[in-house]
Amino acid sequence: MKKILAILLIISTVLSFASCGNERGDIEFPQVIEDSGNSDENSSYSYWTFESLCEYTVNNIVVATFNGTGYLCGRKRYDFSVEENVFGETPDEIKVCISNDIITFEHDDRTISDNSSELIFEEGKRYLLVLSNFTDVYSDLGNYYIWRCGLQIDIDNLKDSKMYNESLALHMTGDIDINSCTKEEFIEYICDIVEENKSSHRRLSDAETLKEAVEDSTDIIQVKIKYPTIKLDSKYKDTEIWECEITDILKEHPDIGGRGKAEIGKMVDVKFFADIVIPEKEYIVLCDRSGGAYMYTFTTKDSLRPVSEKAEIKSYID
Repeated sequence: MKKILAILLIISTVLSFASCGNERGDIEFPQVIEDSGNSDENSSYSYWTFESLCEYTVNNIVVATFNGTGYLCGRKRYDFSVEENVFGETPDEIKVCISNDIITFEHDDRTISDNSSELIFEEGKRYLLVLSNFTDVYSDLGNYYIWRCGLQIDIDNLKDSKMYNESLALHMTGDIDINSCTKEEFIEYICDIVEENKSSHRRLSDAETLKEAVEDSTDIIQVKIKYPTIKLDSKYKDTEIWECEITDILKEHPDIGGRGKAEIGKMVDVKFFADIVIPEKEYIVLCDRSGGAYMYTFTTKDSLRPVSEKAEIKSYID
């Protein structure tokens, strides 16, 4: 029954906004960003040591068993079953996405090549995964994790671990010897580096009804669409960022203050799917800013609501 209600909810919203394309007219965005996704072209990036990678990008560390590979939105995907959450929290089953880029680094007068999509994992074997977690409500990626620099840590045989497709030991700068330390010592070493890190990303809502979506939203605002700012042309799903005027606040994040605090009359940036909003028209937007972000982003794919639903939405707010 919940699935039927969810389908009806989506259909009603699509019909509500289906005609807006004809009302928008020609809109010019000051900035258009082309995002073709991951390519196989050679690219040049900054070099990371293992320690700097952990310090600046990692917010999840798990011991997990490799189950197999697949593809997700053009990216190679590795599937794992989590045995232990060492740092942060993850579900029991996770998907890790790998860039298709062939990346080259200039370091110590030599060229280092990293093609992470060629990493080979043994099915049923355990690995220590050092990850960054992401959520993308605007595409089919959903909740996913990435790792960088071809990092592959064999938790049961640390000396065979790799980074940039060569020995991990070559890219470590700390006072630990990966060729002789125990796995317990190595895990403690990493945790000391990442202990101050916090995930700035949130979990994708699985709400199937408007009531559930309202409950999952940290912020719900009524806005008037004002000025187009950025159009993002993506291989996954085109989106637009508009500067909007807040005309009412139905629900707001309790922990965001200062310049991030919602105020009636304030101009804020809101990210929408492409071609669904009309300038000067008002909408209610269900948002999730649980990571503390200043931009307002959707809680679910169905977060743009007509003002006619305002009374119903308010009835679901405690």
